[in-house]
Amino acid sequence: MEEADESEPGVVSGPAEVHAWVYAYRGGRWSTVPGPTTPKLGDPAILLVHGQPGSGHLWGALPDHLSHFGRVFSYDRPGWGAHKSAPGDLGRNAECLCSVAEGLGGPVVVVGYSYGAAVALDAVARGCAAVAALVLVSPAANGLAIGPLDRAFEPPWIARMSGHAVALARAARLPSRFTGVLFAVHSLAVESGTLRRDLSRLRPSAGAAIPTAIVAGLADRTVPPSSVSHLASAIGAERVRWSDTSGHLLPLRRPRLVAQAVASVMRNIPR
Repeated sequence: MEEADESEPGVVSGPAEVHAWVYAYRGGRWSTVPGPTTPKLGDPAILLVHGQPGSGHLWGALPDHLSHFGRVFSYDRPGWGAHKSAPGDLGRNAECLCSVAEGLGGPVVVVGYSYGAAVALDAVARGCAAVAALVLVSPAANGLAIGPLDRAFEPPWIARMSGHAVALARAARLPSRFTGVLFAVHSLAVESGTLRRDLSRLRPSAGAAIPTAIVAGLADRTVPPSSVSHLASAIGAERVRWSDTSGHLLPLRRPRLVAQAVASVMRNIPR
């Protein structure tokens, strides 16, 4: 697959376009969305946004729990999984999220995990009207959440070198699995290279304008509780749903807790 022209700011051209990297959860499995959905009036959609590294399929039992509340969708962010367009910064990811949400119809509840929580907040801050509510899970959405892996991939030369490596691997027609690993490294380097700047510019208070819930683990060593508490204060959230024993992998370890948070914000969406 050819890489998209990085000069194109949107990567995605609109909700009517067919994307092989957008998925619907039906019958206990993920399947590619063939085109724009046609929801019933008021039928809610739940959109899952993964972190880094990650993919739209890695949600464990969470989609099963969420399917009781509405239609469940996911997607691969730019540069991850089947989404082979060029990776980008937080703004580019927010634009992509908004385009996907607009194509789902109905009120959309966005569940942002880790870096995906920052993407979700930025989409709302940029005025994405398609997002009706947010659930931020183990949210990496401020400078306190920048960890060793982020710092390791932060130097700009890593993104440049990994990009050259991907181009050479494709030109040499190396095995797709090997090329995919190189591309994932490149995506991580691109996002990490802009992470510090992006999070310093993020306006988390935008989450106060719509129903927003936060779910986090007190044993999280990737995003420390202090980062989550700081985010909750910025949003104005009165209470974080804490898991006493869970770490960063809350969608996999505590799917019911995440589903309860989704149900709570759905009850508060204006009808």
